[in-house]
Amino acid sequence: MAVILSREELYDLVWRTRIRDLVRPFGLSEPTIKKRCSEKDIPLPNVRYWTQRGKGNQPPIPRLPPRGPGMDELVSIEPNPQRPVPIYLTEEELLGPVPDPPEFAEPLDDIRQRYLAEVGTPEVSRDLSGPHHKIRALLAEDAERKNLQIERGYAYGSDAPRFETAFEQRRLRILNALMMAVAKAGGLIKIWDHYARSTMLHIHDITIYLYLDDAAVCEKRQERRYSGEPKMTGILQLDLQRSWDQRTPDACWSDDKGGPMEVKIGAIVAEFFVQAEAAYRAFRISENSHRAYRKAAHLEWVAKAKEKAEKERVEREEMLRKARIDHLMGVSADHQRAQTIRAFVHSAADTLSPSPQLENWAAWALSVAADLDPISNGQLSETLLEIATTSLG
Repeated sequence: MAVILSREELYDLVWRTRIRDLVRPFGLSEPTIKKRCSEKDIPLPNVRYWTQRGKGNQPPIPRLPPRGPGMDELVSIEPNPQRPVPIYLTEEELLGPVPDPPEFAEPLDDIRQRYLAEVGTPEVSRDLSGPHHKIRALLAEDAERKNLQIERGYAYGSDAPRFETAFEQRRLRILNALMMAVAKAGGLIKIWDHYARSTMLHIHDITIYLYLDDAAVCEKRQERRYSGEPKMTGILQLDLQRSWDQRTPDACWSDDKGGPMEVKIGAIVAEFFVQAEAAYRAFRISENSHRAYRKAAHLEWVAKAKEKAEKERVEREEMLRKARIDHLMGVSADHQRAQTIRAFVHSAADTLSPSPQLENWAAWALSVAADLDPISNGQLSETLLEIATTSLG
C-alpha cells in the first residue's frame, strides 16, 4: 500500500535525510522523489547543506512555500499516484468520529487577484510566428496536408488543412496565448485532439477540461446534439468544466459586449487557477461529507454480517441436532437388531438338539450381533465422546 505523507512531513523528511537514503524505503528512484518534491513546491537541500551538516553545523533551512492553487496537501509515495490523493481509512479510523469539514483560509477572490497581477495582460499575436511548440506541431502537420493537396492536384476532405480559415487561425492564436500564459503561471495545457478544440488543463494536482470553438458548436455539444451541422455564428467561445462529460460548464467566456476574447486572456488564465483551487476544495469537502455515509454503510454491513453469522450458527446447530437424532435412531435400530439376533440364537439353542453345526452357527450369529451392536463394538462410546467434545467447543 502506498505511503501517504503531508507536504510538511515530506519537507521535514528530505531536510533530515538524504534523498538517496529514501530510495529503498519508498521504493522509488531518486529522480522520482525529487519530482514529487518539485510538484509540491518543496525546496531541496544542496550538496553544501549536507557538507555543513557533516561538520556538525546546522545551516539555515528555507521555509516551505504555501500550497498553490489546486495543489494537494497530501503526497502519495508510489510510482503513479492518484491526484488528488484519496484518503484510505482503516476500519478503526472509519468507525471513529467524523472530523469537521476542512477549512481553507485564503478566499478564492484573493487567489483571483493574485493571479490577475501575476499574469497581467498577455497579448495575442497577430500571426502565429514563434508559437507554442504544440501549436507549431499542428501548423507543421497542416502544411504537410496542404503540400499533399498540391502534389495530388485534388483533395480528400479528410486530408484537407484544418487551420486555414480566418476563424481557425484566430482560434489557434488565442489558444497559443492561453498556453503561453498558463505555462508562465505554473500550469500546463495539453491538446487533446487533432483539431485543438478539446484540451486538458493541468494545475498542480487538478485536471480541468477546456473546449474552444464556435459558440454554436459549444451549445450543440452541451445539449448532446450529435446530428446535423450547427449554424456557425463566428463567435468564439471557451468552456471550462471539471468533468469532461458534464453538460453545463463551470465557467464560460466568449466574444460579447465585454469585448473580444483577445482582451480577456489575463482574466481567463487567472480564473483557471481559481477553478483549480475550487475543484480541489470541493474534492476534499465531498470526501469529508462522504465519510459519514461510508461510516453508516459500514456499520450497516457489520450488522448484516453479524445477523448472517448468527443465522448460519443457528442453522448449523439445528443441522447438528438433527444429525445427532438421526444417528441415535440409527444406532438404536442397530442395537435392536443385535438384540433380536441374540434372542433368536438363544431360542434356537433351547429348541434344537445340540450339535457342532448349531454351535458354529450360534457363534457366527452372536459375532454378527456383537459387530452390529453399538454398545459392544465401541461405536456408542465414540459417539458419546464426539458429543461431549462438540458441546465443549
